[in-house]
Amino acid sequence: MIFVESKAQQFHGGAMVGLVASTVTGDSYGGWNKAGLFAGGYVNLEFGRRSAFQMELEYIQKGSRKNPDHSKNDYDSYLLRLGYMELPVLYQFKIKDWLSIETGPSIGFLFHYYEEVNEQEEQYPDLCKVTYSWNIGLNFIITDRILINFRSNNSLVNIRNSTKSGDVSRFWAYGEYNDIFILSVFCRLTKLGKDRSEK
Repeated sequence: MIFVESKAQQFHGGAMVGLVASTVTGDSYGGWNKAGLFAGGYVNLEFGRRSAFQMELEYIQKGSRKNPDHSKNDYDSYLLRLGYMELPVLYQFKIKDWLSIETGPSIGFLFHYYEEVNEQEEQYPDLCKVTYSWNIGLNFIITDRILINFRSNNSLVNIRNSTKSGDVSRFWAYGEYNDIFILSVFCRLTKLGKDRSEK
């Protein structure tokens, strides 16, 4: 039997799940104190030997937290929970057989939210329903089906409809910005195209 390289592009799909560490830059609290969950599915299109495009649909918990520190007579507390449905489109480049890098934009739709200051709920938080972010990540390929992903996801625009005291400047505007790190496991579940090598 003779095996020849197929030039056909190859699709595959799968699911991912992971943990999030988040902060809101510009809220004056600082620190990666808010934990969250990350889960979703993806479709990947490989082309060439090293390149791929990946589209994802994912749920991400973002936000900010400040706990009181009674030992320092600091009794202020703050909590912002944000749940987004997000759609990233990523370009991936394989550096080694076990390592690839990725980058690309994403659009997020605010699914649910909760904000409280000193244990008092904010009734009408001025939050944008749609946000835009940029992603940069590393993929550590464990097996043909499993990889570990480490990714940063950073807001490109203000997550609120107005500016507030303490806002920071990012690109062209002042505001508050979601900044998160994600550590996740990707599992390849299906193959939607042909192998690169065929009889």
